[in-house]
Amino acid sequence: MKCNEIEKSIYLYKELSPPERNILDAHLAQCPSCRALADQVIESRSIVNQVRRIMPEIENPERVTQRIMRTIGAQSKIGLWSQITAYVDTVFVRYAFSFASLVLILFFVSEQSVDSQLNNVIDKKIEITQASILNTRAISNNYLMKRKSNGQAFSRYTYYKQNANH
Repeated sequence: MKCNEIEKSIYLYKELSPPERNILDAHLAQCPSCRALADQVIESRSIVNQVRRIMPEIENPERVTQRIMRTIGAQSKIGLWSQITAYVDTVFVRYAFSFASLVLILFFVSEQSVDSQLNNVIDKKIEITQASILNTRAISNNYLMKRKSNGQAFSRYTYYKQNANH
């Protein structure tokens, strides 16, 4: 085996099967760099085991217990607003709100561009209809002026009444 594979196995020595341990032990007997790493791992594990056995000494255990109980009591009195903000503070909810905001912005922008296009079309239609209304009024006024100049005085009502009969 290569040293890279052996180095990974050194950390997992307790989890290895007996044949794998035999292969690792044989390599450690031949390779000084892997043996040095194995010695460091064994030494660090022994230090951790020694520290694990030391029990912490508390100067005033009653005071520590009282502080813990006050903290627990304060946490149980958390208000509704704090619970909501704690829920909203999760990463998933933040990303969900960000995505929803982006979608709303995109809808707004697309709606504004469609509205501006529609306004341009509507403005053109309004110009066309206003022009036709103005032309119609001008034609009717010209006709009525001609009738007045010929000596025939009548109103628009009589004009429409005469044309309705024909």
